[in-house]
Amino acid sequence: MGALASRISYLPLDERVAAFHSLLAAGKAEGMLPAENRSGVLSELTGTICWLPTADRTRAFNQGLAAVGAVPAENRSGVLSELTGTICWLPLADRTRAFNQVLAAVGAVPAENRSGVLSELTGKIDLLPAADRTRAFNQVLATVGAVPAENRSGVLSELTGTICWLPTADMTQAFNQVLAAVGAVPAENRSGVLSELTGAICWLPTADRTRAFNQVLAAVGAVPAENRSDALSELTRKIDLLPAADKTQAFNQVHAAIGAVPAENRSGALSELTRKIDLLPAADMTQAFNQVLAAVGAVPAENRSGVLSELTGAICWLPTADRARAFNQVLAAVGAVPAENRSGVLSELTGKIDWLPAADRTQAFNQVHAAIGAVPAENRSEALSELARKIDLLPAADRTQAFNQVLAAIGAVPAGNRSEALNELTGKIRWLPAADMTQAFNQVLAAIGAVPAGNRSEALNELTGKIRWLPEADRTRTFNQVHAAIGAVPAESRSGVLRHLTGMIRWLPEADITRAFNQVHAAVGEVPTEHRNSSLRRSTSVVLRPVEGSQRAALDHVRAAEGRNHAGPGLLPRLRRWVGRRRGA
Repeated sequence: MGALASRISYLPLDERVAAFHSLLAAGKAEGMLPAENRSGVLSELTGTICWLPTADRTRAFNQGLAAVGAVPAENRSGVLSELTGTICWLPLADRTRAFNQVLAAVGAVPAENRSGVLSELTGKIDLLPAADRTRAFNQVLATVGAVPAENRSGVLSELTGTICWLPTADMTQAFNQVLAAVGAVPAENRSGVLSELTGAICWLPTADRTRAFNQVLAAVGAVPAENRSDALSELTRKIDLLPAADKTQAFNQVHAAIGAVPAENRSGALSELTRKIDLLPAADMTQAFNQVLAAVGAVPAENRSGVLSELTGAICWLPTADRARAFNQVLAAVGAVPAENRSGVLSELTGKIDWLPAADRTQAFNQVHAAIGAVPAENRSEALSELARKIDLLPAADRTQAFNQVLAAIGAVPAGNRSEALNELTGKIRWLPAADMTQAFNQVLAAIGAVPAGNRSEALNELTGKIRWLPEADRTRTFNQVHAAIGAVPAESRSGVLRHLTGMIRWLPEADITRAFNQVHAAVGEVPTEHRNSSLRRSTSVVLRPVEGSQRAALDHVRAAEGRNHAGPGLLPRLRRWVGRRRGA
């Protein structure tokens, strides 16, 4: 019979009501279905109310609700939950009465079975006319008092979620009522409801938020210590909703409350608290930073890295005069973290070097560089990449030494992990003193040679782009060195590097351009045909640069290559346009 009920939606619209009534009558017939077996059929039938014509839904709802009365009380909760779910399909004018009818029917269900239906019913408060919502809220809250205390937390969480749908004038009272009801829930079950209540603070009038915050914080103190962390994290997130004058006190209160949580459970709440430092008055930020940093020392070492990363992110919000000291304090704290967990924090710390006074940056750079040396080699790459990004922030006189320090540190990283850090380091060659650029270029090129061949192309791409920044006398030699290094890269990975190398031809001395063009052209011939097109396209812009007598030879070279290339549109028309423009110039 349940299967038949589920098929009502497939009938023509004008036949659905008759089918509903016939199945409902059959389900109530004692001879066809014993009372204790009816709940499943009624649940299925209830689910079809939404498929009936709108004018018939309320009557069908009432008939289904009446039929529930013949089901044994201990079996009714599932059907009542289904009926509650159909309230949204009733005409607006009928929803409040339907809500009240289901709520009354819940009273006949054994108390230990009511919580699920009440949760479902609570979720429909927002569908009622606005004028009826507060009364419905209060009715459900009163009914929760008859549910066994250990089963109330779920319904109270749902009720809390509906506070935002009440008239603004009633929100604070509703909040206080739920908070009072939480006091009757076993302490070990309160944490979830308190987290939900905390989330509702944002809906209260601004004048009531601080008091509500303090009330929830006090209630968290009655929760077993090992269950408080989530509620404290949620409370911390609401500090930004409080009036500015109350934020520092709220911060300090949460900080103190975290101290009563078992040490191994504190890191999440401390991370959330750290994120709120920037909301405090500027005069209070440094003290707040120091409080959290001190609290981190009581957290198990293996749980500290996340909080230290968050603390590092707060350095930029501190007064400029306090940043270097805060930086050093966090760096010292990292030393107590297990070595394998330090890399992320060191990366974050490195990212804050640009927020330090210029006079402190080189020392900070060197300290982080030394700290990275204590991290397992396979975990250093990310931190070294971040360190390389900061070289241009150092005083010009310190950049070459910093460059060499990072390059040496990369050499201690497993070869397969070096390419990202080498990419970043290569990008800083242009920031070195002109006299040091060529040597730095050669050092990086040598370092790339120690990277597995399959990982070299990206680093060579980056390095190739730096040829233009070298002294003109060194460009041709470095061009040839990169060209030779490309030969050790797998053929299918060479196209991008050749394209970048082609772009550097224009920066070579005039006498070397034609030969460089021919070298790249020959190298393109070793690339699989399906990967050549980007390199050939790049070659078209270089045809203009060779001396006039070499233009036709260059054009012939690319024309021949075009004939062998099968991976894109022809280049000959484009070449002719370029050459035509040069001749007309």
